[in-house]
Amino acid sequence: MNEKDQKHHTLVVDASVVLALLLRTPEWDRVRERILRHNGHLAAPHLLDAEITEILHRCCEAGELTPERARCAVADLAGLPIHRYAHQSLLEWIWEDRGRAAIADGAYLALARFLAVPLLTLDERLRGCPEVELVE
Repeated sequence: MNEKDQKHHTLVVDASVVLALLLRTPEWDRVRERILRHNGHLAAPHLLDAEITEILHRCCEAGELTPERARCAVADLAGLPIHRYAHQSLLEWIWEDRGRAAIADGAYLALARFLAVPLLTLDERLRGCPEVELVE
């Protein structure tokens, strides 16, 4: 696959989508189907790993996940075939998006814009952003 085709078949995924996959939440089937239908490469800013680890930690603290289940999810996260992109080059776009999205969400939106590909999310707050494909 040449670079142009690879870019065309890339999909940016955010933490909500990756968490659904890792924890097999009720949205898991819809997310999995959407990714399989896409049949391409997955991408995310490096922020993904820290954001998911933080969410897993909070879930443990709240008693929603056992520490062992969270540890397994972290190990699975490390093995997911998602190309991580540094977000330093996206900072200006992230800052520009601060009015329409949280800063962390802005990193995913900026990467989708930079790659000229869709952002797949379960986050209803991002509905209406032109880069977004909302899993419903």
